[in-house]
Order: sequence, then C-alpha cells, then structure tokens
Amino acid sequence: MASKKKRQFQQILHENELNANWQMAKVCAFGAFVLAIVWVAYLAHWFPLYDYTLVNVFIPIDIVLLLIPLAIKRTKFFVHPVFKYFLLFGFLAVIGVLNIIIPKHGILGYALIIVLAGHYYSTKLGRIMFVATLITMFVCLYGGMFFGEYDTNLLGAGMLSVDETGKAVLYEPQSPAERYEYLKYRLENGRNRFVEVFLYYYLSRALILSLIFLASHALEKRTFNLLKSESENRKQKERMQTELGIAHDIQLNALPRPFQNNDDVEILAELIPAKEVGGDFYDYVILDSNHVAVLIGDVAGKGVPGAMVMMKTVTCFQNFIRPGKDPAKIMAEVNAALSRNNESATFVTCFFGILDTQTGLLTFCNAGHNPPVIRAGKRAFFLPTSRMMPLGSGDLAAYHNEQFRLKKGDMIALYTDGLTEARNAQGGFYGNEALLSFFSKSDFSSLMQLHYELRDEMLNFIGTAEQADDLTYLFLQYQGDKISIFEMEVPAETGQVQKLLDLVREKTTLYGIKKPVTAALLLVVDEIFSNIAKYAYDNKTEDPTVYFRFQYNVDKKEVVLVFVDKGIHFNMLGVEKDPLSQQTYASAEQGGLGILLVKKQMDDCSYSRLWDKNVLILKKKVQISNGKESQNKGSQE
Repeated sequence: MASKKKRQFQQILHENELNANWQMAKVCAFGAFVLAIVWVAYLAHWFPLYDYTLVNVFIPIDIVLLLIPLAIKRTKFFVHPVFKYFLLFGFLAVIGVLNIIIPKHGILGYALIIVLAGHYYSTKLGRIMFVATLITMFVCLYGGMFFGEYDTNLLGAGMLSVDETGKAVLYEPQSPAERYEYLKYRLENGRNRFVEVFLYYYLSRALILSLIFLASHALEKRTFNLLKSESENRKQKERMQTELGIAHDIQLNALPRPFQNNDDVEILAELIPAKEVGGDFYDYVILDSNHVAVLIGDVAGKGVPGAMVMMKTVTCFQNFIRPGKDPAKIMAEVNAALSRNNESATFVTCFFGILDTQTGLLTFCNAGHNPPVIRAGKRAFFLPTSRMMPLGSGDLAAYHNEQFRLKKGDMIALYTDGLTEARNAQGGFYGNEALLSFFSKSDFSSLMQLHYELRDEMLNFIGTAEQADDLTYLFLQYQGDKISIFEMEVPAETGQVQKLLDLVREKTTLYGIKKPVTAALLLVVDEIFSNIAKYAYDNKTEDPTVYFRFQYNVDKKEVVLVFVDKGIHFNMLGVEKDPLSQQTYASAEQGGLGILLVKKQMDDCSYSRLWDKNVLILKKKVQISNGKESQNKGSQE
C-alpha cells in the first residue's frame, strides 16, 4: 500500500514537472524576445558599448537555445528528467549575457532563476541552481567590467584627463584593452577594483540572493508538503467516492426493477438521487395472483447513516410482508424492529398499501408520509389519509388500516417530499398545488410517458439550482384488464434487430396471435428499429441504445409496441407524403415508404419527445387463433 501511494505521488510530481517545463518554456521564449530587443539596441548603439564581436555571437546562440523548448514540446525529450536543467541553465545563460551587457540590472534576473527552480519541488535542483547562479553572477560581473557598458559601480568614476584643446575631461575607457590598462593604473595607485567589486558589489548581491533562496526554499518545502497532503486527501476522496459509488449501486440494486406488471396492475417507479447515497426507497411485491403490495418511504437523515437506515427498513419490510397480513400489522412489526437500539432517534416516514387486483380495494397505512395522489379519469386529488407516527417512534406508535377503492383505469402516485419541497434557483418550492395541477393536466397514454413528463417537469423547475433531495415516485395503475409486458434494451445496431424479432415471434406464438398479424408486427419492429439504428445517433453519442417494450392486453386483445431512444429529436410519424400513390418508389423520401407502411399496419401511432428521448408508441388490435384464446388468456411470464 505504501509503495502504491509512493507511485501515485511520484506520478503527481511528474505531472507537475511537465507543467513546470511548459511554463519554463514560455518564460524562455519571452527571454528570447527580450534578448532580441537588447541585441537590436546593441547593434543600434543604444548602449555605450565597445563594438565587440563576441557579443554578436553569444546573443543569437542564446536566442536559438531559448526557442528550442517550444519547438520540441511534443517530443520525448520534453518529458525527460534532464530537460528541466536545460531550461534553467539556458535561461541562466540569458541572464548572464544581459548581466555582461548591462551589469547594474542583472541581479533581478538571478533572483528569477532561483524562484523558477522552486517550481519543481526538488531540493537538489534548487541548490544546484543557487550555486550555479552565484558562480554565473561572479563570472559575468567581471566579464561586464571588460565587455559591458561602462558602469561606475564596477570601474569607478573614471579619471581626469586633458583633451587636445587642453580642456579637462573625464576619461571612461571602452575597449577591453583600454579597461585592462585603466584597472592596472588604478591598482598601481592603490585602488584594487577587483577586490572592491567582490566586497562591495558581488558579496552584497550574493547575500541578497541567499536570502531569496532561503525564503524560496522554505516556501517550496511548504508548498511541497501541501501538495503531498492534497494528494493524500485527493486519494482519500477518490476512495470515498468509490465506496459511495458502491453504496449507491447497492442501494439501487436493493430496489426492484423500474418496470413491473401483474395481471391487472402496471407499476412504474423511479429514484433520482441527489447525492451518491440517500434515504429514499420504494418497493413492490406480488403477494399472490390477486394482491400486490406497494411501499415508499423517506428516512429523516442524509448521507451514509440515512442510507444504512434505508437498507434496514427495506430489509424489514421484505422479511415481514407475507400474504394474509394487513398493512397495519406489518407496519407495527417494522416499527418495533427499527425502534430497537435506535440511539440516534432516526425516524422513517412511510406509506404502505396492499391492492386487491380483483376488486380494486386498496388497504393502506400511512406512517407520517405525504398523501398519495389519485388520478381518476381527468381528475386528480390527494388520497385522504391519517398521518400516523413515523417508523422508529417506539412503543407509543399505533397503526390502523384505511381503505380506498380504485376503479378501472385509476392511477395512484406515491412520492417523497423531494418532489413537493424541490427548490428552484429563486428559492421557491414546487409545492402540493403544482404537483396536483401536474397530474390534473397531464394527458398521458402510458405510465412511461407520465414518468418522463414528471422528470422533465421536476428537473426543469429545479433548473440551475442544486438538487437538495432525492426525487422518488411510484405509479400504480389499476387496469382491470389482463396485461403482460416484456422488455428489452439493446445497442442501436442493425444486427441487434433479430433479438427484438425473436421476442415478438415468441410472444405472439405464446398468445396464439394469427400469423398475418404476427408478420405485420415483425415488419413494423424491423422498420422502426432499423430507422433508429441508422439515423437516430451520431458518433458523439455515449449510449446508443434502444429500449423496446412488447405489451399485450389479453382482455382487449391489443398489442402495444414501445420504442425509446436517446437520439436526435426526430418524429418518424411526421412523414405526410404517401409514396404509394406515386407512379414509382424512386421519388419516395428516405425512410418515408417504410414509415407509411408502419402507419398503415398499426391502428394507433403516437410520438413524444420526453426528457431528451424519442418515445414511439404503436398499438394494434389482434386476432387469436382458434383454441388458443382460452388456453393463453392470463398467461404471464
């Protein structure tokens, strides 16, 4: 483990070095630009320098060296550990040349070298560059005495002389030879400028650079420790995120599949978590051929503690739910289990009901949860319920059953307060009235359509605001008819259509649907899926899949085909031109002929764009072969 952490940190240092190399490369390029300006100024005699040809050699060489890093940025040498030495010493060479030409300003550049070396978080590199800087400054100061502009700090104020007219002038030697003779003359007169420059010029600047190095080294060490600490924190955070992701998967896996069906009931549920883990949950259980249990709840706690209570609550219900038990008794048993050792006093609001699928009678118990919404025809209203004590309240909690009779086609929507208490960017709540209005106005042909509309409604309301709580809901529609639903999700590839065709053949054979009708359904599935596979997705789509649903209503003798894809917004049913009425098929629009054939084969076709998905619903009345109707009516898988 320690070795792995060390490798991970070394990788971070390597990434930092690459970034520092790139920044140094840009600094070197700017240095080349500055050096080029100095060179032009030198050639234009803006500096009072002796015309010495070596300067004209060193400057262009330095400019080329400084531009090399940008030129080799994409090569392997750019990431080599030695490359940082090339960068720093190349830049140091520039400072040295500038120090020779203009000695009085060189100290600024040397300080920059020490600071830049600290970006690599290498004590060894910092010390090497500090020593190299002191040596370079020493050499270049004395080089500037002979080759740079005349600096009185190095050479003194010159000496008095008399010109040809007999006028007194201040003599400042320019060429290296003249300066050598001048310094020799000063030495003979008791002024050793070499020693004076070392003591009063070099030594003072070396001390200042030492202070800069010590300060930079201390800052580098502190930054290095912060980087190391940040690395460890990041790894811990990544590990925590991974563990939370696993916990999230465990939570979702503990919930039933999103779509479920029974003879007389269709159920659809969704949980949109706000964080990795949360306290919302739902469940549904087929108790027997005539009873279905539904459950939804919300733990009064967030994060990992809330998730643990949520898992315990779901497990308790799964253990206590049995055919013949009424909701109040099951609720009391779960409350007793959650109340034991509940030192944190964590409560769970919950709605639990059992539906008799023969009569539509819903027997339920509400432990402090939000009242469900009943959708009866076009009318929506809150189910009248008594709000009893939440689960985990101890021995004082008492629960009793309540009842409500659903009629054929009625729908009950269970939800958590994440919906009604959702907040938008302005801080406003969604509220009960808006939720009731949604169910009253929504004109849906299937629970799937209602599901996407509600997701769209909620997430559009939240907008740019942070989702503060889980969005959880469960729809139960009492059909009063016998319905079988079979689902499949496959990649949007033309070769995958065979899986859908095999499913249709198997189910039409199971229910004794006549062969001409089966052939028509196969044609429709083949055409629709091929259009989606060919035209719905582009290369940038991350999840090119197609959800397919085969739904058969035994009593109505009706097949419903549902296609859902995440492709571009396109309504295949929008083709209005009838190619069959034309003289040739050549003039038919691309895909138009097949879509029109689909519309002719099916009794009802509808399209919706819901939550960035294309939802296509096709319905067809079917005929049953003789002898199959009584055999297969009510068959379920």
